[in-house]
Amino acid sequence: MEASHPEVVRDLLEMPESFVHRLRPDTRDRLLDVARTRRVPAGEAIFSGSGQHLGFVLEGTARSDLVAPTGRRITVRYVRRGSMIGAWAVAGDGDLSVVNRAVTNCAVIEFDVETVAGLIRSDPGMALTFVEYLTARLQATYQALAASAFGTMTQRIARHLLELAEEDPEDGRVVAAITQQQLADGIGTSREVVARTLRRLRSDGTVRTHSREIEISNPAALASLVSSWPRPTRSRPSGRPDDPDPADQEEESVLRRRSYSSSSISPRA
Repeated sequence: MEASHPEVVRDLLEMPESFVHRLRPDTRDRLLDVARTRRVPAGEAIFSGSGQHLGFVLEGTARSDLVAPTGRRITVRYVRRGSMIGAWAVAGDGDLSVVNRAVTNCAVIEFDVETVAGLIRSDPGMALTFVEYLTARLQATYQALAASAFGTMTQRIARHLLELAEEDPEDGRVVAAITQQQLADGIGTSREVVARTLRRLRSDGTVRTHSREIEISNPAALASLVSSWPRPTRSRPSGRPDDPDPADQEEESVLRRRSYSSSSISPRA
């Protein structure tokens, strides 16, 4: 391990969400003795190579992206200090892949997968802890899927910004360390749709945009956008339909233009 064993144990025990504090001391020691810690610069892959990987984020923020064969991607999870992060190769899932990348500079501890599997088989407490943790992660995945599938574009952008938001220790600003292109990739839309949505939020005084970050000027206003479940488009008592989110209309327009462009018949030579 690159960091000393006592330092890593202390760090993990201070993170209740890491569940390491719940393990028996001998189980915890076996887990950490073959683990390794390393630092990952912002933008780099958390794990190198294919196969199975499992660990915890000790510092910084990472993201887990679901990537389609076409290259389109969507961020299914942001991973902060004390949270588990992993990559598992499953036979027959070649159509999709999961890529974990550092959003900010990260410190990560990676466990030996075979040791983890052996401890799950031999220690009921370890097995129960894993089941409880994975159950919570599955529930969070359902919530992220619902927000992506049912939320308006403005709500999806607001949710991503709030999940990335951190207070700058120097000036107290609340910022999300992400570019507009990275935000578009994470949501699974185009940069122009994100830019237009941010322009409206900027005109409302909710955000300010900078080259490598988005400042949240009014966190309460941004949170109010995602505080209620999005309503389906339906007729009001007056017979007039609910006003759709302009960002959703813009995304549909962009997709239509791209579809038309790709399906156009080339002129004959």
